[in-house]
Amino acid sequence: SKFAPSNSIEITARSFNVVEQHDQTALRFHPTFLGFNKNDGIAIHEDLPALTTSVRLQRLREREYYLIVPRKKELSRSKTERVCAIDRGYRNFVTVYDPDGPAFSVKDAHNVLKKKFEAVDAMKFMLAVKDNVCKDRHRDKVRTKMKKGRKSEEHRLRYLLRRRMRFTSRKAARCVNDLHQKLSCWLSENYHTVLLPSFQTQEMVLKPLNEVASDATPATGSEEDNATIKKKKDEEPDRESADGAGSLQVQAAAQVQDEAHWRSCG
Repeated sequence: SKFAPSNSIEITARSFNVVEQHDQTALRFHPTFLGFNKNDGIAIHEDLPALTTSVRLQRLREREYYLIVPRKKELSRSKTERVCAIDRGYRNFVTVYDPDGPAFSVKDAHNVLKKKFEAVDAMKFMLAVKDNVCKDRHRDKVRTKMKKGRKSEEHRLRYLLRRRMRFTSRKAARCVNDLHQKLSCWLSENYHTVLLPSFQTQEMVLKPLNEVASDATPATGSEEDNATIKKKKDEEPDRESADGAGSLQVQAAAQVQDEAHWRSCG
């Protein structure tokens, strides 16, 4: 589907050939279906490893094509015995504490991700304004799948805005993935043991619900949280009354035992 984020097909090893096209490496497969000439193929911008297994051709929604080639890579084992601990944060991506060296943090220092997300928010606002104008203009128009002439410039602009939003969001996601991979690679090469603290997220969520300090329910809480807090408040008087009834029963039983003891003594 053209609306899917990505599509890919598998090309077996016996179905493709590597050819030279205008002093550039090209991959040739299914020449009859794709209409290739004798020495035509898809140009490859990177050096290809030895193609001994099947490969995949991936197409993104933005009409970009990538050739996925599996290859074996020998990884050298780390020879160091250093130990570090990392603290995941909100403003900084991670802070590394090394007992034998200085502590340092990894973050978006040049606001690269911030600028990309701000651009996406601005385009979302522009798209929402144009969508509302179009809906007001064609409020009573029946939507059909039949094409009636050429699309307007405004429709084209909204299409380009959606496409640019997807492109910018994908670039931001790639920056984050690149940061994760480079940091993990550097830590594995320079440290033998990396300590990662565990976060009890369930306790973090339940902590505000257990702290019922006042009778007023906070206005910023969600309906589900407010209902849970109210239920806990309603259960507390029942527990107190149950505890009080239990203590009265214990006292009454103690009095009966005392009376029986005095009677036996008398």
